[in-house]
Amino acid sequence: MLQQLAAALWTLAQDAIERMDLEGHLAVLVFDSGLRASAASIIGSPWAAASTRLLGANSVPAAPLSRSHDVATLGARLALGGDKDRAVEYAELARRELARQPLPPAACVRDDERLLLGIAAGIGAAAPVLAPDLTAMLHERQYTTPLRQRCLDIWAEALASGNRSLTETLARQGFQSLTVPVVGRATTDDDWIAAFWLATRLLDAPWQPTDPEIRQLGDIVADGGRRVLAAFASSSLNALDAALLFDALGASPQDRIARTSVVHEVLRLIDAFPKAAAVLATRKRGRRPFVVDDEYDVQDLFHAMIQPLVPDIVDEDPAPKVAGHSTRLDFTSKATQIGFELKHLKSANDATRVREEILLDERTYQEHPYVQTVVAFVSDPQAHIALPDRIAFEADLSQTVVVAGRSVRYIVRVR
Repeated sequence: MLQQLAAALWTLAQDAIERMDLEGHLAVLVFDSGLRASAASIIGSPWAAASTRLLGANSVPAAPLSRSHDVATLGARLALGGDKDRAVEYAELARRELARQPLPPAACVRDDERLLLGIAAGIGAAAPVLAPDLTAMLHERQYTTPLRQRCLDIWAEALASGNRSLTETLARQGFQSLTVPVVGRATTDDDWIAAFWLATRLLDAPWQPTDPEIRQLGDIVADGGRRVLAAFASSSLNALDAALLFDALGASPQDRIARTSVVHEVLRLIDAFPKAAAVLATRKRGRRPFVVDDEYDVQDLFHAMIQPLVPDIVDEDPAPKVAGHSTRLDFTSKATQIGFELKHLKSANDATRVREEILLDERTYQEHPYVQTVVAFVSDPQAHIALPDRIAFEADLSQTVVVAGRSVRYIVRVR
C-alpha cells in the first residue's frame, strides 16, 4: 500500500517544498519529526536533496516581518535548524502573533492550523518563554474545536515545548481528543487524516495504554486508514495532508503496535499457525510427522506455540451446564484475562457445527468471571470456508456480548 501511494504523496509534498512556502516547510517538519525508516527508504535521496535546498534558500523576507505567514515560515525554519541568526528577533514576533485576534478574511494563529504549527515550532526553538501562553490558548478550546484541530493542537503544544514527538502527558491528551465525540458536527475527510496520523503517533509515544485503549486506537487506525485512502482516491490533498498521510502510512506493522496488547500478539500467532503446522507435517531426516487432523492436534500445537507468550495458560475444566449443554473453554489465562476456544473444520458442512458451538458457548463463558476476551481460533487448512467468505464469518461472530450485565469481547479467526 505504501509503495503504491508513496510517489503521489511525495510529489504533493515536494511541489510545496520546491516552492519554499509555509506548507512546504511544514511538510519537511512532519517528515523530519517522525519519518520511519520504511518510508524514508522510499523517497531516499530526493528527500535529502529537497530538504537541503529548502533550508539553504532565503525564503523569508528581511525584518521587519509584517505577515503572519512569514513569521510562521521563519518559525518552522528555526525548528529545522535554519536561520539561526534570526532567533533573537523571534520572541517579539511570536508574541505579536499570539496577541492577534481572528479578523476574517485575515488569518491568525488562532484560526489557521498552518500558522499555528509554524509559530509553535518557532516558539519551541527560539522563544520557549512563550510556550505557556500558547498552551493556555490551546487548552481553552480543547473540546470545542473540530477533530482535526484537536489533533493538530496536540502536536502544536509538543512543538512549542521544544519536542517533535509527543510526551506521555500529551499522548494522554491526544487519546482524549481522539475518543471524545465532536458534538453537532460530522467527521470529514480532513478530520480523519489528522486523526489517523495522530493515532499512529500515539502508538509511538512513551505511554502505557490499557488493553481497551489499545483496542480503541486500533479501531481508529483501521477505520481511519480506510477512510483516508478513500479520500485520497476521490479528492485532492494539500502538502501538509500529504505529509501527514505519508508519515502515518510509513509506520511499519511493528511500529503501529509498539505497545500492543497480548491479544494482538495472540492474533499474530494464529496467523502463523498454518505455516508452523506445515513445517511439522513435513519433517526431515525421516522424523515422524506431526499432522493436524483434529481439534486435539490443534490444541497441542497451539498450546506449545503460545506458552512463551502466555506462560500461565492452563487447560480449562468443563464449564457448568447452561440450558442442559456442557461446553468448555480449551484454555484460559488469568494474567491476561483471555479465554481460548479452538476448533478444526473437517468438511464444508462442519462450518455449521463450529458456528453453532461458538454461539452456544457465549453464555457458558460467563461462568469464567476473570475472562474479558475470548479468542476463538478455527483451524481450516483445507479452506472448507472459502477464503472470500472468511471475513464475513469472522465479522459475524466477532462481537461483544453482554450477559447478566457483564461484557465479554469475542474475536474469531479462521486460518
